[in-house]
Amino acid sequence: MADKLYINGCKQIKVTCKKNGEADRVFNFSRHFAKLTETYQRKTTVFEWDDGSKSKISHHVNYRWSISHVNEIIAPDLLNYGEIENLEITGWEIYLQVHLDNGSRKFKALIIDEERDIDTESYFDLYDDTTNKGFEIAFTNAEPILNINMTNMTTYAENIGGTHEAPAKGQVQ
Repeated sequence: MADKLYINGCKQIKVTCKKNGEADRVFNFSRHFAKLTETYQRKTTVFEWDDGSKSKISHHVNYRWSISHVNEIIAPDLLNYGEIENLEITGWEIYLQVHLDNGSRKFKALIIDEERDIDTESYFDLYDDTTNKGFEIAFTNAEPILNINMTNMTTYAENIGGTHEAPAKGQVQ
């Protein structure tokens, strides 16, 4: 098997919503997104001593996963995001699996509250297969993450006994 040149996975996103006394709600998304950006920031305390030296204590790592649908978002994905936001409003917990091909990267998450755009083009009434555009959403970790979390996908695939080959360019799964 050839080495994979990417980390953390490449397949679509999965969100599971949980609430005590209720059946889990699972949302699988298409790969119709422009990009998924993962951002992390270490939270530390830096001390500067009288002699000018410095030391640092690491506390945890904050993550943000931003999903951009600026070019297109298909109706099932947009409806799923709306339903997940409504579930969060009513007290459900959100668990984000950033990529389906990497089961080790599941995080309890919160939706970052920001304004959301949903673009509608003037020619919508002409084509049933026209999609909305301009939608972006982001999640952040709800629980502390104590280290920077990166997965070598070559090693991960070998350890679980699969290849997890990426789909052909342009193929939607």
